[in-house]
Amino acid sequence: MKTLERRLGLWSVVTISLSALLGGIFVLPGIAIGKTGSSAWLAYLVVAACIISPALSKAELSTAMPHSGGTYNFVNKAFGPLIGTVMGIGLWASLMLKSAFAMIGFAAYLQVLGSGIPLKPIAIGCLILITILNLGGVKKVSQAQAYILAISLAVLGMLVVGSIPSLNTEAHGTFITHGPKGFIETVAFLFVSYAGVTKVAAIAGEVKDPGKNLPRAIMLAIALVTPIYCVVTFVIAGTIDHQFLATDDRPIFTLGLELGGQTVGIMVAVVAILTLTAMANAGLLASSRFPFAMSRDELLPKVFAYVNRKSHTPTWCIIFTATAMAVFILGVEIEAIIKLASAFKILAFMANELSLIVLRTSAPQWYKPSYRAPFFPWLQSAAALLCLGLLIAMGKPALLTVASVCILGVTVYFFYGRKRSQNLGMLRKMGRRFDLAPLPEGAHEIEKVIPQSAAACTALIGEERNVEMLTQVSHALVNRKRVEVVHITEIPDQVALDEMLDEDPQLISLRRRVLGMREMAKVDVRFDAMVSHDVVATVHNLSSRLHCEWLVMSWKPYHFINPLGWLYNHLPNDLAIFKDAGIRYIRRILVVTDPSPMDTVVAEAASDLGKYYRATVTFTHFVRTDAPRVESQQSLAYLQDIQGLCDYKSEVLLLRGSTELEAISNASKGYDLMVVGARPHNSLRNIFLKSSEDLLVDRSICSALLLKSPRVGPRVAQEPIPLVALDNYVQPELVTVHEQVENKDQLFTNFAKQFTKFRQGIDSHDIFLGLQRREAAQNTGVCHGVAMPHATLTNLDRTYLMVQRLDKALDYDAPDNEPVDLVFATLGPPTDRQLHLVLLAQISKLILETSILDKIRGAQSAEEIVQTLKEALKSND
Repeated sequence: MKTLERRLGLWSVVTISLSALLGGIFVLPGIAIGKTGSSAWLAYLVVAACIISPALSKAELSTAMPHSGGTYNFVNKAFGPLIGTVMGIGLWASLMLKSAFAMIGFAAYLQVLGSGIPLKPIAIGCLILITILNLGGVKKVSQAQAYILAISLAVLGMLVVGSIPSLNTEAHGTFITHGPKGFIETVAFLFVSYAGVTKVAAIAGEVKDPGKNLPRAIMLAIALVTPIYCVVTFVIAGTIDHQFLATDDRPIFTLGLELGGQTVGIMVAVVAILTLTAMANAGLLASSRFPFAMSRDELLPKVFAYVNRKSHTPTWCIIFTATAMAVFILGVEIEAIIKLASAFKILAFMANELSLIVLRTSAPQWYKPSYRAPFFPWLQSAAALLCLGLLIAMGKPALLTVASVCILGVTVYFFYGRKRSQNLGMLRKMGRRFDLAPLPEGAHEIEKVIPQSAAACTALIGEERNVEMLTQVSHALVNRKRVEVVHITEIPDQVALDEMLDEDPQLISLRRRVLGMREMAKVDVRFDAMVSHDVVATVHNLSSRLHCEWLVMSWKPYHFINPLGWLYNHLPNDLAIFKDAGIRYIRRILVVTDPSPMDTVVAEAASDLGKYYRATVTFTHFVRTDAPRVESQQSLAYLQDIQGLCDYKSEVLLLRGSTELEAISNASKGYDLMVVGARPHNSLRNIFLKSSEDLLVDRSICSALLLKSPRVGPRVAQEPIPLVALDNYVQPELVTVHEQVENKDQLFTNFAKQFTKFRQGIDSHDIFLGLQRREAAQNTGVCHGVAMPHATLTNLDRTYLMVQRLDKALDYDAPDNEPVDLVFATLGPPTDRQLHLVLLAQISKLILETSILDKIRGAQSAEEIVQTLKEALKSND
């Protein structure tokens, strides 16, 4: 693929930015003063303050992705091709419209040179000239604009100095003409004035040393142009009548005429024509890069990606943009163009902030900016909200036009880009992944790299501190069975996978260290390396194809968006996330547990870890200092129940304190490893907010291991289990046929009512809440139209099995997406947690190895279903 040559240095970039900025001073001050009065200079200052955060954000994004396309590139990488297409077209329209209003302003100044000159044909002729100049290459653009910029600054300086003796701001109009609302509308209206300050990011692919030159150029442009805007506008407001300025689209000429007569006015008009031409020139240069970048990403036809060999410029993009400018020059009023350009610029600034938040927090491996914006994420979040407020303040016409362009972008994407673009965007990669269920597309490629299965998979997706400890933890969790260590290198979508086949020295070192464990520590381990555009999909594919019991990954702190995202709840196996505190010898293990579906998993894992490291295991539970005695006794009894599930030496510890986080964090200083089970949370919370377990791991002084079971189906016992007599746990009174329910809540209500009729003294509401909480933690649908919900009740003395056959299958969100018509529910005390897993495993075995499902579905009574279970057990014995 052809690329653009990097030819622009720091001052060339500043020159292009200032040229794009400075042209607005020749057109906008009069209209702005007409909208808000003498406070127009203050409106310019407010706009400058508003764009500092977007400018700093764009500087960071540009150093991480120094490619032509600017904000479009950032949005496309963060949010995916749909939003990228919409923003690409909107940004192109914004810069194109600003260049168009510059050419109209050019025509207004040209009018003072002679009444007989045909204005719009001349404007079109000038547009043709700057198009030819752009086709010649950006170096020529920079050289031409440097001279024009110097002349403009000199003339503006002379006008400011010359106006000082006659300056009187109170004589010509009020400070704020239309109150706060008019002032805010003026602030939004003037945003287009600062479009050029970040416009240089659109030509980042042509900037030398972009890591240094881009942020410097952006901040220099703001620092230089803001005083010019404020001082010149202040001078105009204090020299010329405001009513006249309200309709004046050539205010600098009027100022020159007022101070020095016709001669000075004509001289100023000539300079304005040159400056506005330079502004249109810079706008054409930058806006034409958006179609180029979109074509490169296969969101627009390939013709827009053509780069001329001699001039190194995107020829057809420039011609297309110039044609659109000509259409607007001939047919649209200048104020409408300015409003629309400002609206899209505000939208672009908001997109910059949101893109930075997504990319900084998701932290893909390829995102390595050489400059980082300060006060993250609070400054960026506040700036995004401010931009949204200003966009709303512009009124319905601007909002409707923005909506129209959004519809156009969506249409272009669905009719052209959707079938061609493979990019998902970081937010989509972390969101709900319909493309990965039930069998990930492309998963067969995993088998080519890793043809064997493994009991545990250790995925290396970042800068892991100690690969040996991660591998050891994996080995411990699976009782010394085989471990597959996979290093995944994430690269941007535009980089071909086969370009990254050569292993770098760090990867070679990792391979040597991991395989060294096989010889020195007798660990059954393999090491493989993969390159991926989508780490979430690759990790999901690995888990699915290796059929592993555990996926082990390194802890990665995050600010706002969980980097594991959707993956956190949708792995087909158990997940262990290890935080390395630098401790190499594990002698004491602290196990933090709570009544939840995870406590059995945590107990089993603690037992395996204790055996592997020959460490002392301590089960702990938090109780507030002021908790009643009965609560402490219940917590202690619960800990003793969990201790009974651990077949290794262990002890219990009741932690007391004011807050759980403080008490457990303080206790962790006396241990080498803390094991925490993740409580049930919904997917949105996992993606956007830190859970209490995340905070515990984050604050732990020792190393920590966060455990999570799959949410897509119930966990069953991993080891071979003995047969159990299911008929000992099910009674005909707990079996129903021809049941009719519309949703899960109604199903759980029926179970609760049915059981309370069978067993007096049990609150049906407690049963309903228990089933509901368990379902919220983990979907209990399995497959083949079967679900296995469960509830733990402290006032039960044994486990019961209940069966309901539904007349109409219920949409249950099962892993195979099949509706459920057979439901096996278990109710039991905390002491029977392991028995619950055994019952699930036994039912699963009968489903797979017998024809029990067909017989139950054909049964006509509860007694017939119980008899079917007995016969299935005998035939499978």
